[in-house]
Amino acid sequence: DEIQAVIRFDESVKYRLIDEYGIDSFHPLPDGKLQFEFSFTNESYLIEWVLGFGEKAELIEPPALRLVINQRLKKALSQYMKS
Repeated sequence: DEIQAVIRFDESVKYRLIDEYGIDSFHPLPDGKLQFEFSFTNESYLIEWVLGFGEKAELIEPPALRLVINQRLKKALSQYMKS
């Protein structure tokens, strides 16, 4: 099953998108962000890939994976909130 992902990236990671997926893999948005649309076949890879960009990426679609990422980030944050 293919996962149709829509991800918005900060312009500062443009070089990574070009290196990994080519110059035509995204288009600029009016706010300066880069919109990337791609089909992935591995959900775990997609999640790890997006998280690897830190605050420079936001998964827009699919909504179910936004929830997964939200939960993973909350869990990671809780590790740093412990005294």
